[in-house]
Amino acid sequence: MTGVEVAGLALAVLPLLFETVRSYSNVHDSLHTFRHWGSEVSAISFELRIQRDIFSNECRLILQEAVDAEAAKNMIRNRDDKRWKNAELDKKLLVVLDDNLELCCSIIVATSHIVKPLEEEMKRFNVLREQKRDVRALAPLLLPSEALVLTTSRMRSSNLPSDVYVGRSQ
Repeated sequence: MTGVEVAGLALAVLPLLFETVRSYSNVHDSLHTFRHWGSEVSAISFELRIQRDIFSNECRLILQEAVDAEAAKNMIRNRDDKRWKNAELDKKLLVVLDDNLELCCSIIVATSHIVKPLEEEMKRFNVLREQKRDVRALAPLLLPSEALVLTTSRMRSSNLPSDVYVGRSQ
C-alpha cells in the first residue's frame, strides 16, 4: 500500500473499519442460516465465526483507545450506532493509531478484500432467507460455488495472529 493510499484511508479509518465489520456480520448471518446443510458449510461457518470474532475483538480493542469499553462493545454489536459516522472519533483514532496507522489500514483493507467477495457470493442465499423456504430441498441447486470455496480458502490461509491486527509486538 503506498503512502498516498494510506493517507486517503487515514482520513476515514472508522468507516472502513465499520464496513469490514458489517461485511463479516452479513456473511456470518448468511452462513449461520444454512449451517446445517452439511459438513462443508458447517466448517466454513465455524472458520468464518473465528475470523469474524478475532477481527471484531481487535476492532473493539482499537476502539477502546478512543471510547470507553462499553461504547466500543456497543459499536461492534450495533451497525447502526451513530458513532460509526462520528468525525471526532475518527480523528481520535488517527491519533491513537499513530505509528500503527499504515499497518492497521493495510490489515483492514486486506481483510475487506477477502470478506467483500464472500459477502457478494452469499447474496445468492438472500432469496431463500427472505422467503423462508425449505432449504434442504433446494440444497443441490445452491452448492457452494468455486468462488465461495476459493474465497474461504483465502480466508483460512490469512489466519493472522491477533497481535498482528494492531501492530503489537510479542
